[in-house]
Amino acid sequence: CCFLERKGPFGGIIYQKIHFPFPYRNRYFVFEATMIDDLKDGRIGIAVHRIPKPYDQYDWTLPESSVGAVEVTLNLGGCVCSSSGRTVIHENDDNDETPSSSSSPSVRVTNFVNCDVHLRLVPTFLLNYLTRKLIWYAMSSFRKKASEFVRDGLPDAYTRRIREDPNDTYAQLARRLVRYNGGDAGIFRDKLHLPPSSSSN
Repeated sequence: CCFLERKGPFGGIIYQKIHFPFPYRNRYFVFEATMIDDLKDGRIGIAVHRIPKPYDQYDWTLPESSVGAVEVTLNLGGCVCSSSGRTVIHENDDNDETPSSSSSPSVRVTNFVNCDVHLRLVPTFLLNYLTRKLIWYAMSSFRKKASEFVRDGLPDAYTRRIREDPNDTYAQLARRLVRYNGGDAGIFRDKLHLPPSSSSN
């Protein structure tokens, strides 16, 4: 996964490769993603849509790993993350919801995607089932990794990325968190002293 083009601090054109088992060829996505926040109500979202072709009209080129792979036809996609503080999702059952006994807010992540991966001889219902399980596994792994960050602190690679902040992403995020999160910028509080860069939207 990599950025082909940055579009401000909260968007860009992304290339994502997916490895498929034999005998199928690998797949890849090319899409534009834009983060949209509604921090006042505790929500952020990522809107995803396709890039008009042909690709040679842009200033970027596809990575070499796209050679021999099949491009997925992406129609629409995205995700919404909302913080409620009222429910907790158990690891052993992605449909199990119970009242939370903790005052810490929980986060619900809703993913949606409409695409054609061009797989012949695979029933749609089976493909949908596998996709849901794959997304659940990815989100579960992400949650476990986030818990490790809370417990052990951010790895050096992440703290260095926040410190360098070439696209002013973390500085802008810090300012918005202060505005809508009771004055707390969390792990980005060190970015508050920085003025907006000339590349900010």
